[in-house]
Amino acid sequence: MLKNSLKFRTEVEVGRTNIQIDYCNKVFMIGSCFTDNIGAKLKQVRFQLLTNPFGVLYNPVSIANALELIIDNKQLPADSLVFDQNLWHSLLLHGDFSQTDKRVLVDKANSAIAGAHHFLTNTDFVFVTFGTAWVYRYLETNQIVANCHKINANRFDRFRLEIDSIVEVWQKIIERLKVLNNNLRIVFTLSPVRHLKDGAHENQLSKSVLLMAIDKLMNNDSSVGYFPAYELVNDDLRDYRFYASDMVHLSDTAIDYVFEKIRKAYFTDSAQITMKQVAAIVQAAQHRILQNNPLELSSLKKGMLQKIEKLKAEQPFIDLSAEYKYFVEL
Repeated sequence: MLKNSLKFRTEVEVGRTNIQIDYCNKVFMIGSCFTDNIGAKLKQVRFQLLTNPFGVLYNPVSIANALELIIDNKQLPADSLVFDQNLWHSLLLHGDFSQTDKRVLVDKANSAIAGAHHFLTNTDFVFVTFGTAWVYRYLETNQIVANCHKINANRFDRFRLEIDSIVEVWQKIIERLKVLNNNLRIVFTLSPVRHLKDGAHENQLSKSVLLMAIDKLMNNDSSVGYFPAYELVNDDLRDYRFYASDMVHLSDTAIDYVFEKIRKAYFTDSAQITMKQVAAIVQAAQHRILQNNPLELSSLKKGMLQKIEKLKAEQPFIDLSAEYKYFVEL
C-alpha cells in the first residue's frame, strides 16, 4: 500500500507576496505572449489593466525600447519604418500595426504611445515578461528589432544578448520608471513558452541568460519582484498534456493553473472574493438565455441587475457597463 506522504510531482510553492493588488489598483503588463494569456484572465474579471500596447514583444531590449517611448511620450521614430511586401512596418512594433498606408500606421502607433504613457503614469504595478535573449539586429540601422515582419533574413544579424547588457539596459529603465511614478512596483516573469525555432539547446541557454539577468536586477533592487511562471510549468506541471497542440504554447489548463498561483500570491483577499463575483456576472452575460417563462426571466434579470448595482457601489473601479446593458435589454 502506498503511503499518503508519497508525491508524484514537484509542486512549486508560491507564497503570498508583499505586493497586494486590489480593484482600485491599475496594472500594466508588457512582454511575451504569456503576458497576453494572463492579461486576458485579468480582463475577464474586469481589472483596470493595460496589456502589450505595442503588441507582443519577446526580448528584453525591445521591451525596454517600448517602455522608453512610453515614458518619454515620444512620436514613433521615422527610422523604425520599413516598406516591405507592400506594407509599412515598424521594427519596434508587432505586425498588428503594419499598414498599407504609412500615415495610418504612424497615427495608430502614436495613439498607442500616448494612451500607454497616460496609463503608466497612473499605474501601480508593472509586470514584465521576458521571452527570449535571442535578438535580430537590422543591419541598415544597427537597431535591435521587436519583429522581423518576414523581411529577408540577410538584412538582419542574429545574436544572443549577454547577461550584463540586459542588466545595464534594465537598471536604467527601472530608474526611469520610478522617476515617472515613484509608487510603481515591478515584477518580472520568464515566459514558460519555449522558442524552439531558436533550437532546443539555444532556447535553454536563452532562458538561462534571462533568469540570471532577472536575478541580478533583483539583487540590485530589493523592490523588484519575480514570479516563477517558468518554474511552475517546467518543474511543477512538467507534462505535454499541459501544452497546446503545437507542443510549444500552454494549454488553457496550464494558463488557469499559473493564474491561480498569481491570484493567490498577488491579490488581496477582498479582490479574490470580488473576482469570483465578477466572473459569475460576466459568464452569465455571455451565456445564451434559454428561459422562456416571462416571470422567471424577469426574476433573473432583476437579480443580475441588483448584483451588478451592488458590486458597482462597493467597487466603483469595475466596469460592468456591457453586462448591465445586456441584462437591461434582456
